[in-house]
Amino acid sequence: MTMALAFPSLEWKAANMALIAKISLTLDEGW
Repeated sequence: MTMALAFPSLEWKAANMALIAKISLTLDEGW
């Protein structure tokens, strides 16, 4: 959690990219 607090921007960016990738894979498989 210390890194998330120290680098909120990088942490958010990584989480956002992972979420987008997961959604993209789900849409590709679902549709």
